[in-house]
This record gives sequence, C-alpha cells and structure tokens, in this order.
Amino acid sequence: MSWSDADLAFRDQVRAFSDAELTAEMRRDVRRIDQRLSRLEPPGEFDRARRGFYRARVASRGPILRLARRVVLTTATMHWGTKSFECWTFLLALLALVRPRAIVELGSGRSTSYLTEYAMKSGAPFASIEQNRFYAAKIRRGLRNSFLSGRYVHHVPLADDGWYDTARLRRAVEFPCDFLFVDGPVGFDEALGRGRRHVERSVGWLRAAAATSRIVMVDDVHRRGNLALFEQLAQGPGRSALYLSYHVQPVPNVLAVAVPRSAFDALAGVCQTLGIAFATDYAASQCSEP
Repeated sequence: MSWSDADLAFRDQVRAFSDAELTAEMRRDVRRIDQRLSRLEPPGEFDRARRGFYRARVASRGPILRLARRVVLTTATMHWGTKSFECWTFLLALLALVRPRAIVELGSGRSTSYLTEYAMKSGAPFASIEQNRFYAAKIRRGLRNSFLSGRYVHHVPLADDGWYDTARLRRAVEFPCDFLFVDGPVGFDEALGRGRRHVERSVGWLRAAAATSRIVMVDDVHRRGNLALFEQLAQGPGRSALYLSYHVQPVPNVLAVAVPRSAFDALAGVCQTLGIAFATDYAASQCSEP
C-alpha cells in the first residue's frame, strides 16, 4: 500500500527531528511510527534505524527526563494548549441557552473562568477538578485576579490507576451533575504521566454523572479512546451531538458535545450565524490518534 500525502509529510517531519527536540515528542513519534506507519507498508532500513535512535535517546536520558518532567509538572511551568475562540463562543451560547443547574469540570483551565462566572451569577453548584495542586493554585490565583472566586477549584490527586482519588472526588462533587465537562485527567495519552480517563473506576463514575446531565462535553475526541468514552456517556434519549474541530497550535483537535434536543436547533443556529463550523457525526476512522 502506498503512503498518503499526510503520511509522507509526517514521516518527513519525524526524520527532521534533531537532538534538541522535545523528548515528549520523540516518545509520541516512536508510538506513532510503530502504530500508524508500519500498518501502511513495511518500514525500510532508515525507518527501523530511526525508531532505534529514538528509543536509545529516550532510554539514555531517562533519569534526566524523569527529573525534568517532575520539575515541570510540579511547578506548573508547562503551558497547556487552549481551545480556539470559536469553542469559547459556543460555550457561552450553550450556558445562555441551556442554563445548567450544576456543573462538574474535570481538568481545570481557561474554561474554568467562564464556568466560575456563570456559577457565581446563577448560583449553580460548580466543581472544577484539577489533578495537579500547583496548577490548581495557579488557576485560583488567576480567578482572583479577575475578581472571581477560587473556591470552585478543587485539587484531587490521582490514584495508582490514573483516575482521581475516589474519596477526594466524592467530597468535591456533592451534588447531582447537570453539565459534565470531561477534559481530564491528562498524562498517559500525552506521555507525561499516568492520568487516564477510561479505566474501570472512571467509567462507572462518569456514567453516573452523565446519567443526570443534560449536557455532556468531552474534549480530545480526535483520540479514539476519548471518542468511544463520549459515545458511551452521550447515550440515551433526548440528546443530540455536535463536534467542533479547533486548533490554536498546528495540531487539530475535536470537542464533542451532547446537548438537549430542545436546544440543538438554537445552538446550531448560533453556530451558523457566527460562522462556527460543526459536524453532527464523527467516526472513529476520522480520529488522528489511537
């Protein structure tokens, strides 16, 4: 089978990496070459050598990389990607049209400021769950600097399986959820830690939260595992799905949203009026990552 243009471009990008490139990218490239490119055609000698080069680099610098990763993650100096303004415009329209009665956000970030302001003005219960205590503190400071309350942000560490500590999560979320926003935990898929969204414990908790929610939102569904998770959570009568593709960095991403059918037409109308592109179907074959 021949290489597609996208695969050729990806292969050329991999071959252009130098010793100065981020090792996290090297790790992802090893995985992608093994999982994606080897399925298209048997790798040549250069491809085999390149994979060996990456593995050798990662292995030889393992202790240094682990220390560097620990420093970066525990001091909140790493900058996470953000969604595009189209996603924030959609979120504001969603809040205004549906008026959720209670919100749970897994993975704090830029969205936390919008949800915090909504919660303060509407009186709706809101809990934003953040796995990293340094990021949680950083986000609270940012909220206070915007004259918003930081009390909605809860640091909930991860257990050994990569999902949140059950007891701490239960204390933070003491109310039935009406808007479930899944954007964490992170780590495993990004080769930066153990955070995982789809393990045995997480699925039961997420299903229970989704069962009481009129809105279910899952980010990063360009990954097949997250798309499958969204499809499980969005099941049931009375909901319609929308998929918004976005990117600020060169890497495209997809946000999946299940909304009440009574609000779907209004949201679709807002998107069409404002020029926000969306799809009503997104298949696993369209995912760019496993």
